[in-house]
Amino acid sequence: MSQENLLLTLHIVCSAASDIAFSLMWGGVLLLYWGALPDSLRASVHRLVTAAAIMLCLALPLQILLLTSDMCGTTHWLEIHAVLPDVLEMHAGSVLRSQFICVLLLSLSALVPLKPVTRRSIFTLLLLALTTFKAATGHAAIDGPFSLRELSQWLHLASIAAWAGGILLAAVLSVPLLGNESNLLVSYLRRLSRHCTLSIGIVCITGVLNSWLITEGKLEHIRSSTWGTLLIVKMAFVLVALTLGFLNRRDINGSLTAETQLAVAKRIRLEAPIMLVILCASGWLSALSPV
Repeated sequence: MSQENLLLTLHIVCSAASDIAFSLMWGGVLLLYWGALPDSLRASVHRLVTAAAIMLCLALPLQILLLTSDMCGTTHWLEIHAVLPDVLEMHAGSVLRSQFICVLLLSLSALVPLKPVTRRSIFTLLLLALTTFKAATGHAAIDGPFSLRELSQWLHLASIAAWAGGILLAAVLSVPLLGNESNLLVSYLRRLSRHCTLSIGIVCITGVLNSWLITEGKLEHIRSSTWGTLLIVKMAFVLVALTLGFLNRRDINGSLTAETQLAVAKRIRLEAPIMLVILCASGWLSALSPV
């Protein structure tokens, strides 16, 4: 594997890991606002949000090093170390550094004995700040701060993270823990359905807007570039996830018998790996040029 391909692969892996951790944080924090939940589930959500923040703490420094390597055109540590301070003062480096500070503070706040409401508020504020800095990277930063690109990207990042994080948490944590408590499970699934429906609507609108802004309305960029091909693949998986979500919403809004609850749970477990593919595709897209 060439040096260029190795750096691209590392960049994609770091971006995908960051997007997955970011989504788990959004899904976890939103779940803490959902009212009556068992203490065991709340404790598990706190641990998961903390683990996701630690995962980001590990991924972001590597992203900074990869950015520096790309800018100075070398993989030699001494040369990277020499220019690292300059890169951190540039826009791309400074927003990654700000993201790292946010997730580091979030991780540390989980270790401090705080009231649940206080910890939840701190998690929320730091997550909103993290999303703001994350939206100011890559293609969205072309027009400068507080542009339409960044606003659209902020909404897109938050909504797709809320959607993906909600599904991932439901598959690995919430549905298994609430499986023996039928009333709580039904309430949770209906809340999850409304939450995902709202998020999906925002994802679709901002996704179209982002693609239009990135390609400057030139559809030939989508047809003739690797970025465009990957975008189409991502959209295919989004359509599969939307279909599963539609089937779940139909069953959840009807009479939830034990049989339909089981069917919904199976679809959620099927939708979770699809969401992981979508997040990985998003990380890959961020590493490519649309033209």
